[in-house]
Amino acid sequence: MVETRAIVIRTEGQDAYVEAIGGACSACGGGKSCGAGSLTEALCVKPRQFRAHNGAGARPGEEVDVLVEDGALLKTALALYAFPLLLLFAGAFAGSAWAGSVWTEAGSAAHDTGAALGALAGLAFGFFIIALRGRRGATATIHRGTDAASL
Repeated sequence: MVETRAIVIRTEGQDAYVEAIGGACSACGGGKSCGAGSLTEALCVKPRQFRAHNGAGARPGEEVDVLVEDGALLKTALALYAFPLLLLFAGAFAGSAWAGSVWTEAGSAAHDTGAALGALAGLAFGFFIIALRGRRGATATIHRGTDAASL
């Protein structure tokens, strides 16, 4: 499990929105991280808030431990990177085939244009699906400091 300290920003039913303190994981503070924390600090103007299951009953302003299962991080990374990329290539292939069948006399320019438009459509569709899935339930769990140590 990946564990990080966070501050509860607001609660909604059984979930809470939290903001990580100092970085995405505990390695960021120790100087052993992969560099993602530095990149996040350089590119993100506003701190990111994440939804977590609030089984501990934490209240806004409270500092808590947030636990995320290791498999959840891999699934999220694949969903965010591999899925749109797969749809980009599928869209490019479909767009090229479609353009070639519609504009048979235009030659390779039609294939290239169709591939570019299909790739953009596939990528946009991939991000749209991810945005819809992002509104689903939380994958992280909030624990108070003493609860996390007992896990």
